[in-house]
Amino acid sequence: THLRIQGDGVDALQLSFIEDWNSQSRREQLDYSDKYFPNNAQSEGNVMMQLALSGPNDNWHQIEFGYLRMIMSAKKSIYIHTPYFVPDRGYINALRIAAKSGVEVHMIIPNKPDQPLVHWATLASVALLIEDGVNVY
Repeated sequence: THLRIQGDGVDALQLSFIEDWNSQSRREQLDYSDKYFPNNAQSEGNVMMQLALSGPNDNWHQIEFGYLRMIMSAKKSIYIHTPYFVPDRGYINALRIAAKSGVEVHMIIPNKPDQPLVHWATLASVALLIEDGVNVY
């Protein structure tokens, strides 16, 4: 997946990279100077960005709860694009409830997987979601 990010999101991504680098690198530590945080051009759109970051020093539950919160807060639509979808019961239930509540849920998964075992697990999870109106491509 490729994308271009402008605006405040760039600084958040750069900060995360520097923190991960400094916590794991045996090389010279990176500083938080303007060298790594140049003035970014303001974005022209009005699209909000929510980062879900993980790294060697992060608590995974924050990301899990963040995703569940976003799913449960959706009013209009949810778009998920992932090569590996092996959710626990909480994710499945949250997506099923969203779809049954009138939220358009769209999921894109690979047609030709690189990990067959994971793909079979994905298909088992997706079958339940399709029954409740989730659009899977």
